Amino acid sequence: MGADLEPATLLEAYCHGIFPWFAKDEPVCWWSPEPRCIIYPKQFKPSKSLIRQLKKPRYHLTLSHAFEQVVQACAEPRAYTHETWISQDIVAGYTGLHQAGFAHSVEVWDGAQLVGGLYGVQ
Repeated sequence: MGADLEPATLLEAYCHGIFPWFAKDEPVCWWSPEPRCIIYPKQFKPSKSLIRQLKKPRYHLTLSHAFEQVVQACAEPRAYTHETWISQDIVAGYTGLHQAGFAHSVEVWDGAQLVGGLYGVQ
C-alpha cells in the first residue's frame, strides 16, 4: 500500500508485474495477480465475427489518437454502480505514461463519436 501514481512509479511497478487498483478515498493498493492477461499484438488473432464487425464502414479504429478520452470514458461509473476505481490521479498518471511513450490506447469510432476503447502499458 502507498506510493504515488507518478508515471515513473507506475512504469517501475509495471516492469515488475504490479499495478494500482483501489477504491476512492482509500490508500493506493498495488496488485500482482497470477495469471495475468497479456495481449501480444503480433500474436492476437481476432475472431471472424470481430473482423466482420470491423470491416463494416460504420466503425473505424485508431491507435493512441485519443488516449486521455479513452481513459476518461473508462473512468465513468457503470450503470450498476456509482463508483469507479479510475480516479483523476490514475488518469493523470497514465496520461503521463502515454506522453512518455509507454501507454497506448485503441479507439473505436462510430463516425466522430468514440464508442469503445481500451488502454494499456507497453
